[in-house]
Amino acid sequence: MNTENLQEIIQNYLSQYEFINNRENDELFKWRAAAFMYGMNPFADDFLVKLKMALRAMSVLCTEENWQPATGISTLCDSDQADKANETLTAFKVLFGDDGGDIEERYNNILRFVGMTNTMIDNYMSESDQAVYEQDIRSALVYLGIMRADKDFMFELDAAEHFSLFAEYEEDVVADGTVSLPAYYRMCEELIDYIKSDDDLLKTVYNRLDYESAVASCPCSLRDVDKKLHLLAYDIVHCTEKYGFYETHPIPKKKRLTANQLKLEAQRKIIRNNIYEIQQHINKATSQLDELENLDMTGMTVTHAKFGDGEVIEHDGDRLTVLFSIGEKTLSLKTAFSKGLLEAEDEEITELCSSILDTEEKVKALQLRQRAQELELEKI
Repeated sequence: MNTENLQEIIQNYLSQYEFINNRENDELFKWRAAAFMYGMNPFADDFLVKLKMALRAMSVLCTEENWQPATGISTLCDSDQADKANETLTAFKVLFGDDGGDIEERYNNILRFVGMTNTMIDNYMSESDQAVYEQDIRSALVYLGIMRADKDFMFELDAAEHFSLFAEYEEDVVADGTVSLPAYYRMCEELIDYIKSDDDLLKTVYNRLDYESAVASCPCSLRDVDKKLHLLAYDIVHCTEKYGFYETHPIPKKKRLTANQLKLEAQRKIIRNNIYEIQQHINKATSQLDELENLDMTGMTVTHAKFGDGEVIEHDGDRLTVLFSIGEKTLSLKTAFSKGLLEAEDEEITELCSSILDTEEKVKALQLRQRAQELELEKI
Protein backbone atom coordinates (compact mmCIF):
# COMPACT_ATOMS: atom_id res chain seq x y z
CA MET A 1 0.00 0.00 0.00
CA ASN A 2 0.99 3.64 -0.45
CA THR A 3 2.35 4.42 3.04
CA GLU A 4 2.01 8.18 2.60
CA ASN A 5 -1.68 7.88 1.76
CA LEU A 6 -2.15 5.36 4.54
CA GLN A 7 -0.51 7.70 7.02
CA GLU A 8 -2.87 10.45 5.88
CA ILE A 9 -5.85 8.20 6.61
CA ILE A 10 -4.51 7.27 10.06
CA GLN A 11 -3.80 10.89 10.97
CA ASN A 12 -7.30 11.89 9.89
CA TYR A 13 -8.76 9.05 11.96
CA LEU A 14 -6.75 10.17 14.99
CA SER A 15 -7.70 13.83 14.57
CA GLN A 16 -11.39 12.86 14.51
CA TYR A 17 -11.16 10.18 17.19
CA GLU A 18 -12.97 12.12 19.92
CA PHE A 19 -15.64 13.28 17.47
CA ILE A 20 -16.41 9.82 16.08
CA ASN A 21 -16.62 8.44 19.62
CA ASN A 22 -18.69 11.20 21.22
CA ARG A 23 -22.16 10.47 22.59
CA GLU A 24 -23.84 11.13 19.25
CA ASN A 25 -21.62 9.02 16.98
CA ASP A 26 -20.31 6.44 19.48
CA GLU A 27 -18.36 4.18 17.12
CA LEU A 28 -17.07 2.34 20.20
CA PHE A 29 -20.33 0.43 20.41
CA LYS A 30 -18.69 -2.18 18.15
CA TRP A 31 -16.24 -3.06 20.92
CA ARG A 32 -19.02 -3.15 23.53
CA ALA A 33 -21.10 -5.43 21.29
CA ALA A 34 -18.10 -7.73 20.84
CA ALA A 35 -17.55 -7.76 24.62
CA PHE A 36 -21.19 -8.72 25.15
CA MET A 37 -20.77 -11.65 22.77
CA TYR A 38 -17.23 -12.57 23.85
CA GLY A 39 -16.86 -16.33 24.09
CA MET A 40 -20.25 -17.17 22.54
CA ASN A 41 -20.28 -20.71 21.22
CA PRO A 42 -22.52 -21.41 18.20
CA PHE A 43 -22.42 -25.09 19.08
CA ALA A 44 -23.72 -24.64 22.65
CA ASP A 45 -27.28 -25.64 23.55
CA ASP A 46 -28.20 -22.12 24.70
CA PHE A 47 -26.72 -20.36 21.67
CA LEU A 48 -30.02 -19.18 20.16
CA VAL A 49 -31.13 -17.68 23.48
CA LYS A 50 -27.88 -15.73 23.77
CA LEU A 51 -27.93 -14.85 20.08
CA LYS A 52 -31.35 -13.22 20.34
CA MET A 53 -30.04 -10.96 23.11
CA ALA A 54 -26.82 -10.27 21.22
CA LEU A 55 -28.59 -9.27 18.00
CA ARG A 56 -29.89 -6.13 19.69
CA ALA A 57 -26.31 -5.05 20.35
CA MET A 58 -25.14 -5.62 16.76
CA SER A 59 -28.27 -4.63 14.82
CA VAL A 60 -27.08 -1.06 14.16
CA LEU A 61 -24.08 -2.44 12.25
CA CYS A 62 -26.27 -3.74 9.43
CA THR A 63 -29.48 -1.75 9.66
CA GLU A 64 -30.82 0.66 7.10
CA GLU A 65 -34.28 2.12 6.58
CA ASN A 66 -35.56 -0.82 4.53
CA TRP A 67 -33.02 -3.49 5.48
CA GLN A 68 -32.81 -5.06 8.93
CA PRO A 69 -31.16 -8.49 8.69
CA ALA A 70 -30.38 -8.77 12.42
CA THR A 71 -34.05 -8.28 13.20
CA GLY A 72 -34.82 -11.01 10.68
CA ILE A 73 -32.55 -13.47 12.47
CA SER A 74 -34.02 -12.39 15.82
CA THR A 75 -37.51 -13.10 14.45
CA LEU A 76 -36.42 -16.59 13.42
CA CYS A 77 -35.01 -17.14 16.93
CA ASP A 78 -38.32 -16.00 18.39
CA SER A 79 -40.15 -18.93 16.93
CA ASP A 80 -41.77 -21.48 19.21
CA GLN A 81 -41.50 -24.04 16.42
CA ALA A 82 -38.70 -26.49 17.13
CA ASP A 83 -38.03 -27.14 13.44
CA LYS A 84 -37.52 -23.45 12.70
CA ALA A 85 -35.20 -23.03 15.70
CA ASN A 86 -33.20 -26.08 14.64
CA GLU A 87 -32.86 -24.71 11.09
CA THR A 88 -31.59 -21.38 12.43
CA LEU A 89 -29.08 -23.12 14.69
CA THR A 90 -27.90 -25.31 11.81
CA ALA A 91 -27.37 -22.22 9.64
CA PHE A 92 -25.14 -20.62 12.27
CA LYS A 93 -23.19 -23.84 12.73
CA VAL A 94 -22.49 -23.69 8.99
CA LEU A 95 -21.46 -20.03 9.22
CA PHE A 96 -19.05 -20.67 12.11
CA GLY A 97 -17.93 -24.06 10.81
CA ASP A 98 -14.28 -25.06 10.72
CA ASP A 99 -12.68 -23.90 7.48
CA GLY A 100 -9.08 -24.71 8.36
CA GLY A 101 -8.11 -21.07 7.85
CA ASP A 102 -9.06 -21.24 4.17
CA ILE A 103 -10.78 -17.92 3.36
CA GLU A 104 -12.32 -19.32 0.18
CA GLU A 105 -13.93 -22.08 2.24
CA ARG A 106 -15.09 -19.46 4.75
CA TYR A 107 -16.64 -17.55 1.87
CA ASN A 108 -18.46 -20.72 0.82
CA ASN A 109 -19.76 -21.12 4.38
CA ILE A 110 -21.01 -17.53 4.27
CA LEU A 111 -22.84 -18.13 0.98
CA ARG A 112 -24.40 -21.32 2.37
CA PHE A 113 -25.51 -19.45 5.50
CA VAL A 114 -27.05 -16.66 3.42
CA GLY A 115 -28.87 -19.19 1.25
CA MET A 116 -30.19 -21.20 4.21
CA THR A 117 -31.43 -18.20 6.20
CA ASN A 118 -33.02 -16.50 3.20
CA THR A 119 -34.86 -19.73 2.34
CA MET A 120 -36.24 -19.72 5.89
CA ILE A 121 -37.23 -16.06 5.61
CA ASP A 122 -39.00 -16.78 2.30
CA ASN A 123 -40.80 -19.80 3.81
CA TYR A 124 -41.83 -18.34 7.13
CA MET A 125 -42.34 -14.60 6.56
CA SER A 126 -44.68 -12.37 4.59
CA GLU A 127 -43.58 -10.88 1.28
CA SER A 128 -43.39 -7.41 2.82
CA ASP A 129 -40.96 -8.67 5.49
CA GLN A 130 -38.79 -10.78 3.20
CA ALA A 131 -36.94 -7.88 1.54
CA VAL A 132 -36.45 -6.10 4.88
CA TYR A 133 -35.07 -9.16 6.68
CA GLU A 134 -32.99 -10.58 3.82
CA GLN A 135 -29.45 -11.71 4.67
CA ASP A 136 -26.34 -11.05 2.58
CA ILE A 137 -22.55 -11.28 2.77
CA ARG A 138 -22.29 -8.04 4.74
CA SER A 139 -24.71 -9.18 7.47
CA ALA A 140 -22.98 -12.58 7.73
CA LEU A 141 -19.62 -10.84 8.16
CA VAL A 142 -21.12 -8.67 10.91
CA TYR A 143 -22.09 -11.81 12.84
CA LEU A 144 -18.62 -13.26 12.29
CA GLY A 145 -16.74 -10.02 12.86
CA ILE A 146 -18.45 -9.29 16.17
CA MET A 147 -18.71 -12.80 17.61
CA ARG A 148 -15.32 -13.90 16.28
CA ALA A 149 -13.41 -10.62 16.20
CA ASP A 150 -10.01 -12.29 16.53
CA LYS A 151 -10.49 -14.14 13.24
CA ASP A 152 -12.82 -12.16 10.98
CA PHE A 153 -13.46 -8.66 9.66
CA MET A 154 -16.74 -6.83 9.13
CA PHE A 155 -17.22 -5.43 5.65
CA GLU A 156 -18.85 -2.59 3.72
CA LEU A 157 -18.58 -2.62 -0.05
CA ASP A 158 -18.04 1.09 -0.78
CA ALA A 159 -15.81 1.66 2.26
CA ALA A 160 -13.57 -1.28 1.37
CA GLU A 161 -13.31 -0.34 -2.30
CA HIS A 162 -12.61 3.34 -1.66
CA PHE A 163 -10.02 2.55 1.03
CA SER A 164 -8.21 0.11 -1.27
CA LEU A 165 -8.13 2.67 -4.08
CA PHE A 166 -6.91 5.57 -1.95
CA ALA A 167 -4.29 3.40 -0.20
CA GLU A 168 -3.34 2.00 -3.64
CA TYR A 169 -3.67 -1.59 -2.48
CA GLU A 170 -2.30 -3.84 -5.21
CA GLU A 171 -5.22 -6.29 -5.39
CA ASP A 172 -8.82 -5.75 -6.48
CA VAL A 173 -10.77 -5.98 -3.22
CA VAL A 174 -14.02 -5.27 -5.06
CA ALA A 175 -14.58 -6.17 -8.71
CA ASP A 176 -17.88 -5.73 -10.57
CA GLY A 177 -19.67 -5.04 -7.30
CA THR A 178 -18.47 -8.29 -5.68
CA VAL A 179 -16.00 -8.61 -2.83
CA SER A 180 -12.92 -10.80 -3.08
CA LEU A 181 -12.87 -11.96 0.53
CA PRO A 182 -9.27 -13.26 0.48
CA ALA A 183 -8.07 -9.92 -0.97
CA TYR A 184 -10.11 -7.95 1.59
CA TYR A 185 -8.74 -9.99 4.50
CA ARG A 186 -5.20 -9.57 3.19
CA MET A 187 -5.69 -5.82 2.90
CA CYS A 188 -6.97 -5.64 6.48
CA GLU A 189 -4.04 -7.71 7.74
CA GLU A 190 -1.64 -5.37 5.92
CA LEU A 191 -3.41 -2.41 7.53
CA ILE A 192 -2.97 -4.07 10.93
CA ASP A 193 0.77 -4.43 10.32
CA TYR A 194 0.87 -0.69 9.76
CA ILE A 195 -1.32 0.03 12.80
CA LYS A 196 1.05 -1.91 15.06
CA SER A 197 3.86 0.50 14.24
CA ASP A 198 1.83 3.61 15.15
CA ASP A 199 2.35 4.13 18.89
CA ASP A 200 0.25 7.31 19.01
CA LEU A 201 -2.74 5.55 17.48
CA LEU A 202 -2.50 2.53 19.76
CA LYS A 203 -2.03 4.67 22.87
CA THR A 204 -5.08 6.79 22.02
CA VAL A 205 -7.27 3.78 21.26
CA TYR A 206 -6.16 1.69 24.25
CA ASN A 207 -6.64 4.57 26.69
CA ARG A 208 -10.18 5.07 25.45
CA LEU A 209 -10.96 1.34 25.50
CA ASP A 210 -9.72 1.09 29.09
CA TYR A 211 -11.89 4.06 30.07
CA GLU A 212 -14.95 2.60 28.34
CA SER A 213 -14.39 -0.79 29.98
CA ALA A 214 -14.54 0.88 33.38
CA VAL A 215 -17.43 3.33 32.93
CA ALA A 216 -19.64 1.04 30.84
CA SER A 217 -19.26 -1.96 33.18
CA CYS A 218 -18.41 -4.22 30.24
CA PRO A 219 -18.38 -7.99 30.87
CA CYS A 220 -14.70 -8.08 29.90
CA SER A 221 -11.92 -5.70 28.94
CA LEU A 222 -12.55 -4.09 25.56
CA ARG A 223 -8.88 -4.64 24.80
CA ASP A 224 -9.39 -8.37 25.18
CA VAL A 225 -12.04 -8.59 22.49
CA ASP A 226 -9.72 -6.99 19.93
CA LYS A 227 -6.25 -8.29 20.74
CA LYS A 228 -5.51 -8.79 17.04
CA LEU A 229 -6.84 -5.30 16.12
CA HIS A 230 -9.48 -6.59 13.69
CA LEU A 231 -12.15 -4.25 15.00
CA LEU A 232 -9.78 -1.30 14.85
CA ALA A 233 -8.82 -2.08 11.25
CA TYR A 234 -12.47 -2.22 10.23
CA ASP A 235 -13.23 0.96 12.19
CA ILE A 236 -10.55 2.88 10.30
CA VAL A 237 -11.89 1.67 6.93
CA HIS A 238 -15.49 2.38 7.98
CA CYS A 239 -14.94 5.80 9.57
CA THR A 240 -12.73 7.03 6.75
CA GLU A 241 -15.72 6.51 4.45
CA LYS A 242 -18.50 7.52 6.82
CA TYR A 243 -17.07 10.86 7.99
CA GLY A 244 -16.30 12.33 4.60
CA PHE A 245 -12.55 11.85 4.20
CA TYR A 246 -12.84 11.20 0.48
CA GLU A 247 -14.82 14.39 -0.05
CA THR A 248 -11.59 16.34 0.52
CA HIS A 249 -9.20 13.61 -0.65
CA PRO A 250 -10.21 12.41 -4.13
CA ILE A 251 -9.95 8.67 -4.73
CA PRO A 252 -7.50 7.78 -7.52
CA LYS A 253 -9.11 6.21 -10.56
CA LYS A 254 -8.11 2.72 -11.53
CA LYS A 255 -5.45 2.76 -14.19
CA ARG A 256 -6.18 0.90 -17.41
CA LEU A 257 -3.68 -1.92 -17.79
CA THR A 258 -2.05 -3.08 -20.99
CA ALA A 259 -2.33 -6.71 -22.10
CA ASN A 260 1.16 -7.38 -20.78
CA GLN A 261 0.36 -5.72 -17.45
CA LEU A 262 -2.80 -7.82 -17.14
CA LYS A 263 -0.74 -10.95 -17.79
CA LEU A 264 1.80 -9.98 -15.14
CA GLU A 265 -0.96 -9.13 -12.68
CA ALA A 266 -2.51 -12.57 -13.23
CA GLN A 267 0.87 -14.14 -12.45
CA ARG A 268 1.18 -12.01 -9.32
CA LYS A 269 -2.29 -13.05 -8.20
CA ILE A 270 -1.41 -16.74 -8.50
CA ILE A 271 1.80 -16.24 -6.50
CA ARG A 272 0.06 -14.12 -3.84
CA ASN A 273 -2.56 -16.85 -3.43
CA ASN A 274 0.23 -19.43 -3.11
CA ILE A 275 1.92 -17.31 -0.44
CA TYR A 276 -1.36 -16.92 1.41
CA GLU A 277 -2.09 -20.67 1.35
CA ILE A 278 1.43 -21.46 2.56
CA GLN A 279 0.99 -18.94 5.40
CA GLN A 280 -2.23 -20.68 6.46
CA HIS A 281 -0.37 -24.00 6.68
CA ILE A 282 2.40 -22.30 8.66
CA ASN A 283 -0.17 -20.79 11.04
CA LYS A 284 -1.80 -24.17 11.59
CA ALA A 285 1.53 -25.92 12.27
CA THR A 286 2.70 -23.08 14.50
CA SER A 287 -0.48 -23.27 16.57
CA GLN A 288 0.32 -26.94 17.24
CA LEU A 289 3.77 -25.96 18.45
CA ASP A 290 2.20 -23.23 20.60
CA GLU A 291 0.09 -25.89 22.30
CA LEU A 292 3.28 -27.69 23.26
CA GLU A 293 4.81 -24.53 24.71
CA ASN A 294 1.88 -24.32 27.13
CA LEU A 295 1.99 -28.03 27.96
CA ASP A 296 3.05 -28.99 31.47
CA MET A 297 3.45 -32.73 31.97
CA THR A 298 4.45 -32.48 35.61
CA GLY A 299 2.65 -35.17 37.58
CA MET A 300 1.74 -37.23 34.51
CA THR A 301 2.46 -40.93 34.23
CA VAL A 302 4.58 -41.93 31.23
CA THR A 303 5.88 -45.24 29.94
CA HIS A 304 9.44 -45.66 28.63
CA ALA A 305 10.36 -48.51 26.28
CA LYS A 306 13.29 -49.45 28.53
CA PHE A 307 12.62 -48.04 32.00
CA GLY A 308 8.90 -48.84 32.22
CA ASP A 309 6.36 -46.60 33.98
CA GLY A 310 7.42 -43.38 35.64
CA GLU A 311 6.12 -40.04 36.91
CA VAL A 312 7.17 -36.71 35.43
CA ILE A 313 8.48 -34.70 38.40
CA GLU A 314 9.75 -31.72 36.39
CA HIS A 315 8.97 -30.31 32.95
CA ASP A 316 11.22 -27.53 31.68
CA GLY A 317 10.81 -26.79 27.98
CA ASP A 318 12.11 -29.78 26.05
CA ARG A 319 13.44 -31.47 29.19
CA LEU A 320 11.46 -33.97 31.23
CA THR A 321 12.73 -35.29 34.54
CA VAL A 322 11.00 -38.61 35.15
CA LEU A 323 11.12 -40.74 38.30
CA PHE A 324 11.30 -44.42 37.32
CA SER A 325 11.74 -47.41 39.62
CA ILE A 326 15.46 -47.33 38.80
CA GLY A 327 15.72 -43.64 39.68
CA GLU A 328 15.46 -40.23 37.98
CA LYS A 329 16.12 -39.80 34.28
CA THR A 330 16.25 -36.59 32.27
CA LEU A 331 14.89 -37.02 28.76
CA SER A 332 14.40 -34.86 25.69
CA LEU A 333 10.66 -34.59 25.15
CA LYS A 334 11.06 -34.16 21.39
CA THR A 335 13.50 -37.00 20.89
CA ALA A 336 11.94 -39.50 23.28
CA PHE A 337 8.41 -39.14 21.90
CA SER A 338 9.42 -38.79 18.24
CA LYS A 339 11.49 -42.01 18.39
CA GLY A 340 8.68 -43.88 20.14
CA LEU A 341 10.68 -44.36 23.33
CA LEU A 342 8.14 -42.57 25.51
CA GLU A 343 4.35 -42.59 25.72
CA ALA A 344 1.98 -40.61 27.93
CA GLU A 345 -1.11 -42.07 29.55
CA ASP A 346 -3.12 -39.57 27.50
CA GLU A 347 -3.03 -40.73 23.85
CA GLU A 348 -3.64 -37.19 22.53
CA ILE A 349 -0.56 -35.91 24.37
CA THR A 350 1.48 -38.81 23.00
CA GLU A 351 0.32 -37.99 19.48
CA LEU A 352 1.00 -34.26 19.94
CA CYS A 353 4.49 -34.76 21.38
CA SER A 354 5.41 -37.40 18.80
CA SER A 355 4.78 -34.94 15.99
CA ILE A 356 7.01 -32.13 17.31
CA LEU A 357 10.09 -32.77 15.17
CA ASP A 358 8.01 -33.41 12.06
CA THR A 359 6.01 -30.24 12.66
CA GLU A 360 9.15 -28.14 13.18
CA GLU A 361 10.63 -29.50 9.95
CA LYS A 362 7.34 -28.84 8.19
CA VAL A 363 7.36 -25.21 9.33
CA LYS A 364 10.94 -24.74 8.11
CA ALA A 365 10.10 -26.26 4.72
CA LEU A 366 6.98 -24.10 4.39
CA GLN A 367 8.93 -20.97 5.28
CA LEU A 368 11.48 -21.78 2.58
CA ARG A 369 8.66 -22.30 0.06
CA GLN A 370 7.06 -19.03 1.12
CA ARG A 371 10.34 -17.14 0.75
CA ALA A 372 10.89 -18.66 -2.69
CA GLN A 373 7.44 -17.45 -3.75
CA GLU A 374 8.12 -13.98 -2.33
CA LEU A 375 11.35 -13.77 -4.33
CA GLU A 376 9.47 -14.89 -7.42
CA LEU A 377 6.90 -12.14 -6.81
CA GLU A 378 9.66 -9.55 -6.52
CA LYS A 379 10.99 -10.50 -9.94
CA ILE A 380 7.71 -9.80 -11.72
